Amino acid sequence: MILLLIFLTVGSAVAAAASYKITATAGTGGTISPGTVSFVSGASQKFTFSPNSGYKISDVKVDGASKGAIVTYTFTNVNAAHSIVATFLPH
Repeated sequence: MILLLIFLTVGSAVAAAASYKITATAGTGGTISPGTVSFVSGASQKFTFSPNSGYKISDVKVDGASKGAIVTYTFTNVNAAHSIVATFLPH
């Protein structure tokens, strides 16, 4: 009996997962956490907005669209670059 083994190599390159960036910007009077981040496709990321003493959240914009005076925002299943901007007002 003869045993014949045949190996077929299709390719040795491993495709890298796509990486996307969420650019986070906080205006005067507060912070956004965690700040600008990069991660692989399909990931989720929560952002928290914190006004400094004497300030309040005025607005949060995601990709230019207003989301109102919210305290957190979560991107889910990210498959493109995004931006998030928090603005604050003295009160």
